[in-house]
Amino acid sequence: MRKERGSWITKGAVDEVLAICSHIELSNQVFKMDDSLRNRALGTSKSLSEQGYRIIAVTQKNDVPNEKIFGVDDENNMVLIGFAQFLDPPKVSAKQAIESLKDAGVRTVVLTGDAADVTKIVCSKVGVPSTTVMILGADVEKMDDEELQRVLNTTDIFAKLSPEQKDRIVRAFQRDSNVVGYYYMGDGINDTLAMRSADVGISVNTVVDIAKETANIILLDKDFLSTPRKWEVTTIRRFMFMMDPLSSLFDVLCFASLWWIYHANSLET
Repeated sequence: MRKERGSWITKGAVDEVLAICSHIELSNQVFKMDDSLRNRALGTSKSLSEQGYRIIAVTQKNDVPNEKIFGVDDENNMVLIGFAQFLDPPKVSAKQAIESLKDAGVRTVVLTGDAADVTKIVCSKVGVPSTTVMILGADVEKMDDEELQRVLNTTDIFAKLSPEQKDRIVRAFQRDSNVVGYYYMGDGINDTLAMRSADVGISVNTVVDIAKETANIILLDKDFLSTPRKWEVTTIRRFMFMMDPLSSLFDVLCFASLWWIYHANSLET
């Protein structure tokens, strides 16, 4: 008797997913993947990316045994069935926030897992020059620590990064005597490593729990960073001058009460 079998769906970044595809579905027909069809798929993806869409490739494998425990090694001979596209435009306030940070002496560096074309579009909209040098995760992977350290001063955009590469770049900035604040916008699942390494991790309240647990600051209002505020040392100094003497007076009164009123000065009590 034939056992029940099912289907396997895999989604992910276009380049990585195409690498595990042996076939492609076009007009409800399945063809063996060759260089021509692969380039056609990549061209479609690139065209959408250049319009600012985030692209996820979707693949399928049929006739998969249901009782099997699956792993990464089983992701092979997949059939590319299409792309899912998402439009996530930056907030209008993002450009103003980056300009305000620059006026306050804070440099903005973009670390993202998005494709280069999407990153270029988004950066041009928020005021990070898209003509600047952009380094991809594949380039970072080839660099040793010294090479990575050298490019930090001339690179403001790092794209198509893995979580480990984001973390490595954060630590490289810290080794160069920078104080690093890390603010992420997505669900946060790919940023927890970098967040943990950063001097200050800033998150919004809509990310996954593990990301919120890693953050030092959680913003309930997403627009809070649109008007960065300078650290008001005068207010803190005034608070210290007022509270320090009051705190000392409170300690003295507590000690005096214990000593003379409650007679805590003898062993009998």
